[in-house]
Amino acid sequence: MRHLVRFVCVLLIAVGAGLLVYGVTVEPANYRMPADIRLLGSPTECVAWGTGILVGGLLFLALFGFKPASADPDAA
Repeated sequence: MRHLVRFVCVLLIAVGAGLLVYGVTVEPANYRMPADIRLLGSPTECVAWGTGILVGGLLFLALFGFKPASADPDAA
């Protein structure tokens, strides 16, 4: 299960970073919607969605992706 969580986290982080970078670097006159997604109608919306997806992936990783510390101090 942990592998699935980490895979989803990597996918969310990659998509979020890609949208964020594309929204920041593209010129507004040359902007085309990524994957023809109608929600991403402008570079500003692309940056907003990219930031949200990136933060969501990082929070998902922080909450569910790490192994909890062992309660037994002698266990390695």
